[in-house]
Amino acid sequence: MTSYLSNLRRAGRTLAAALLLGTATPGLADTNVIRADMGGDLGSLDPVFTTAGVTMLGSFLIYDQLFGVDEANEPQPQMVESYSVSDDALTYTFTLREGMSFHDGTPVTAADAVASWRRWGEKAGRGQMLKRVITEMKVADERTFTVTLSEPFGQLIPYLASPFQQPFFVMPERLANLSGDEEVPEFVGSGPYRFAAEQWIPGSVAVFTAFEDYLPRSEPASGTAGGKVAATPRIEFVVFGDALTSANALANGEIDLIALPSADVLPILEGAPNVIVTPRDEYGAMGIARLNHTNPPFDNPAIRRAMQHFINQPDIITTIAGSPDGGVVCGAILVCGSPDASEIGAANLIADLPQAERNALGMAELEAAGYDGEPIVVLYAQDTTIQAASAVVIATNLQEAGVNAILEPMDWATVRERRTVKGPGPDGWHFFLTFGGGLSSADPGLHIAVSTACDDAWFGWPCDAEIEELRKAWVFESDPDRRREIGERIQERAMEITVFLPYGQIFQYTARSTSLTGLPEVPENIVLWNAVKSD
Repeated sequence: MTSYLSNLRRAGRTLAAALLLGTATPGLADTNVIRADMGGDLGSLDPVFTTAGVTMLGSFLIYDQLFGVDEANEPQPQMVESYSVSDDALTYTFTLREGMSFHDGTPVTAADAVASWRRWGEKAGRGQMLKRVITEMKVADERTFTVTLSEPFGQLIPYLASPFQQPFFVMPERLANLSGDEEVPEFVGSGPYRFAAEQWIPGSVAVFTAFEDYLPRSEPASGTAGGKVAATPRIEFVVFGDALTSANALANGEIDLIALPSADVLPILEGAPNVIVTPRDEYGAMGIARLNHTNPPFDNPAIRRAMQHFINQPDIITTIAGSPDGGVVCGAILVCGSPDASEIGAANLIADLPQAERNALGMAELEAAGYDGEPIVVLYAQDTTIQAASAVVIATNLQEAGVNAILEPMDWATVRERRTVKGPGPDGWHFFLTFGGGLSSADPGLHIAVSTACDDAWFGWPCDAEIEELRKAWVFESDPDRRREIGERIQERAMEITVFLPYGQIFQYTARSTSLTGLPEVPENIVLWNAVKSD
């Protein structure tokens, strides 16, 4: 963590009392402020450094994209004024819109876009895919740059525009020149809102205020494209200690939106006359049990495979949602219901057996693979319902089987920090629980948890050249039948080396006040530009 951010976070806590007393924030009924529970504490606004959902939601406010997607999910120019593609489809020339500036007052240039692209390409799954075929990125002038490919890549523009899993955002060159493994020391973009760092109280509230110099496009807003307008001058991401407090705050009109209300408070929200509850994702969120391939004994693929027996999806879904109907049992790493989903290799994961029998089978496999009672550290995000419930179920199964499983309770912000630790040691870990959007999880090029790019892979750092080649082949393949074959082989190999373990597809919802209108429709995301709040 950089000293700037560490000092800011410590200093911010001294303002907490003032905020909670109402002296540092507008009135709760003020139509000039939207207050939202976006799913946890905003630990960072660096969308390359961390993949946390709340980071992405905040990043959409303060950064802008070269391309967005409209409500039909079609790419549209955003920061780009125009672009062209050479006849051989190997050279792309992009010209940025004139007059754009960052929140620090500096103009947006082609150099900023190129540096941001390179940094994004280090860590984002689809950025890594593009990196493989890019031979040169070159700044031509203040507003123009070119990208040269080794072979045609028809997904280039869609990948730049996609709102899913680590979207591509542009930040100043001075920040984008940092490694993706290092958090940027300040959060500066060119989007419709600026991050009010001086009002940030970590663990309590993050504040965004309208950027007066933002230059919207002339087209109507649609999805993440078109004319973004900071229609409400101030947005607050508010952190609550528990789901019930958050739900009561929305029902009482004290906040305006809950991004991911837990299943146990849905009856309260559905019964509130001033609240609208809507489904978040057609497939349901994919539960991801992420294993650390760099920390023994999980460096042994046989031990990782044995973990399938302890992932009882019906129990996890029931614990999270209160009913087995709250999700779908699924052994596919490319979300069930999608065209290329397969459950090859997941028989033990989805076996319909009593848990005691599953535990015995799992323990036998662990011992045969050489497990000798080593501690298995489970990072436990107690402030996030899906992650907390699933971690407890899995850890309980491990402990009842005789595995030395250690549950370490912490908040999600601390999990985000701990999961960056590789290998063994006092801060080492073996798995944590998270989830990803269903629609984006259907594409192995987008799905960051499928990447096996070794040190450049997502936390857990799986390393497998075969899967990387298969992912590339899938992205380049246009024939649906052949894509399905490649998807099956990705599934088979991913379960063989256990890249991660799905723990079910959980149906999710968003709840908002009836007074909050104008939100753009963006799959798997909530963006708050153009949103207005009535009395």
